[in-house]
Amino acid sequence: MTGKLILEAIPRVYDVTRAVQVMGIDGTMAQAVVDPSIQQAHQQVTPQGIVPNAPSADPETIADVRGAILAINPSIGRYDVVADVGPSWASQTQETFNALMQVVQADPMLIQKCGDLLFRSAPFPLASEIADRLKPASDDPQATALQQQLQQAQQLIAQLQQQLKDKQQDFS
Repeated sequence: MTGKLILEAIPRVYDVTRAVQVMGIDGTMAQAVVDPSIQQAHQQVTPQGIVPNAPSADPETIADVRGAILAINPSIGRYDVVADVGPSWASQTQETFNALMQVVQADPMLIQKCGDLLFRSAPFPLASEIADRLKPASDDPQATALQQQLQQAQQLIAQLQQQLKDKQQDFS
C-alpha cells in the first residue's frame, strides 16, 4: 500500500530533471534520469541526447549504446511496485545454524571459540541457555580479573622456582 502511495506522489515530487538509482528485475543497480519534459514514458539518452531508433525497454540495446541510460517521465505511463521481504526470520536462523554446524564439523576445536554463537542461532528450546553457558569467560569481568591474577601468580611461581634453582647452584 505504501509503495502505491509513493508511486502516485512521484510525478508531483519529481517535477524537475534529476538522476536516480534504479534496480532492475535481476537486482542490478543502474543510473536513470527522471525527466518530466520528455514526450514518452521512457527513452534512451546519452550525454549527447536521445539515442535514435533505440527501443528504451530493451536492456541489451541500452547496454550496447555506450553511456546511454534510461530516461523516464513519471507522469506518462503506468508503473507498479513489487515488494520482496526476503526469507523469513526462521529461515535465516535455520540457514545460519546449518552453516555454523558445517564449520564446526570441519574443525571441532572451533566450538570452544564460537560455540555460543552456534547455539544462539540454534532453532530449538534452551539453545540460548546453552549459548550463555558456552560464552567465553573473557566477557565476564570477574573471570577476566581471576585469569589475570592466575597468570600473575604463575609468573611469580616461575620466578621463585628460578631463584631457587640459582641458589641451589650457588651451594653446589
